[in-house]
Amino acid sequence: MVEYARCNNLPGDAVVKAFDGKRLSQITEADVKATAALKRIKEGIPFPDDPDVPEELPWASEDLRHGESPEGTYCCGEDVHGQTWEPTLTMDEVSHLLDQMIMDIQHLELEVVRARYKLSFYLSPPYDGYLRQEIFSSMGSRYGGDPVYDKYLSYCGLGEYDDAIDTPFHLKRKRRLAAGHDDYPDLYP
Repeated sequence: MVEYARCNNLPGDAVVKAFDGKRLSQITEADVKATAALKRIKEGIPFPDDPDVPEELPWASEDLRHGESPEGTYCCGEDVHGQTWEPTLTMDEVSHLLDQMIMDIQHLELEVVRARYKLSFYLSPPYDGYLRQEIFSSMGSRYGGDPVYDKYLSYCGLGEYDDAIDTPFHLKRKRRLAAGHDDYPDLYP
């Protein structure tokens, strides 16, 4: 804190206020314990026999792939009261969920393009041009080849190599945003 005050030419009270008003003289016992615990962790020293500190993490020995989980639910295929439990979602329910998720992905991709385009005006050359050239990079992966997604595509009537995310309408909107043509400028700041 002293170095911060010196570098920024601030009085001591302003620095103390900036650090939540906590003075060094107000160190509590909990602060001392936390500092000592961090020091032990960094140095690899085991904890003393403290009843508050467990020997291992509570979930370290649990195997949630089989049997009962902490909430009392079971994994797929496990016996529940003598009967095998399987999920009961219909393809309509899965399709509706995936439709909503695809719309969210499309919306977020448009927001990324919109934000990158606007950000490019605040960058100096040549970085502004670099950002506009790479405006579509790292948009996220596609899910072709995933069995559930492929089943969803066939359920929707799309072919094996079709993409439910990159529809022609969505691609056109992304290209227009990248060129600076915002179709819905009133909805966004």
